Amino acid sequence: MAIQPSILKYKNGDLQTLGRTRNTVLYQSWSKDGGKTWSEMTTLDMPITIRVRMQ
Repeated sequence: MAIQPSILKYKNGDLQTLGRTRNTVLYQSWSKDGGKTWSEMTTLDMPITIRVRMQ
């Protein structure tokens, strides 16, 4: 399941959604038709840093 999505709009009209899964994996998907259809989600090879603050 994907959470924390963001959508980026590029000058050429392409849209890219970025987010993370509950397993802390980054994903992306692309649309070339203004968001009517989207590519399959693919993972990005980028680390996610999660900071836990202990008190």
